[in-house]
Amino acid sequence: MPSLYKAHAAAVVTVRKTPNEEFLLLRRAEQKLKGVWLYVAGKVEEGETTVEAALRELKEEAGITPDAFYTADMSETYYDRKYDVMRMTPIFVAVVADDAKVTLDLEENDKHEWLSVDDACARLMPMQQKVLRHVHEYFIRNAPPEVLRLDKKNVEF
Repeated sequence: MPSLYKAHAAAVVTVRKTPNEEFLLLRRAEQKLKGVWLYVAGKVEEGETTVEAALRELKEEAGITPDAFYTADMSETYYDRKYDVMRMTPIFVAVVADDAKVTLDLEENDKHEWLSVDDACARLMPMQQKVLRHVHEYFIRNAPPEVLRLDKKNVEF
């Protein structure tokens, strides 16, 4: 098998397809990113796949189980100063019920909001804005390709 990059983290853009097409953002409570608004994200644990990590983080950080789950077919790239490397984090999309209730892990996040794409982008860093606009275009305004759907038979929700 060829040598491939193993993701160290996963991110989940969470969407509820209300008439307003809302995106979930969380405000970080931890010291490193205190006060920064982000979508769900976290590290891949030992022995875990990236998909499993994404679903676990969604459940841990927001208390949500998705109705549908997709790979966004893109990654977020950023510079990690600590290790002087570029990191790529795969992006997933969780579609949840209109009445989905968020239960925060208050050690990680102290607030959440469901926002329109424009309002959410106003709170995010440029690369994250690009991710959100990609998800809005290819998963909200248009039906996502079925090939990107992660089937419940293959992944435990």
